[in-house]
Amino acid sequence: MTIKSFVKKWNGQSVQDDGGVVSQQFRMFARDFRSTAKTVAKELGAELVSFSAGHYDVSGFIEKGGKYAYFSFSVPRGERPMDLCEGGFMGNVLVRTAAGPRDFTGGWNQFCPMMEYANLVEKTLRS
Repeated sequence: MTIKSFVKKWNGQSVQDDGGVVSQQFRMFARDFRSTAKTVAKELGAELVSFSAGHYDVSGFIEKGGKYAYFSFSVPRGERPMDLCEGGFMGNVLVRTAAGPRDFTGGWNQFCPMMEYANLVEKTLRS
């Protein structure tokens, strides 16, 4: 899935919160985010080496030429809609450098709206 398609589908949406378990709607969101991350990696000549869907958050690692970028996104739940175009409090993706595919404490956290995700991943992989 392209970033544009992902944003068109999910921007302004509120993800249902099922409390102690994740909702079917979140599972669909996570599947689409994974597909988008995989597409971005491929477009950059990189590889999505891991992806995880947690309790209303997604994260993973993209690798290119021995350099890694970590990404993470926490999904707002309930009545709060996602703003994937402008970012803001509930719409920014975290991207940072990582030493490897298990480095969860790597470089400086950088945030961007989803529309800028590919650019920030590319920049991070060049650092």
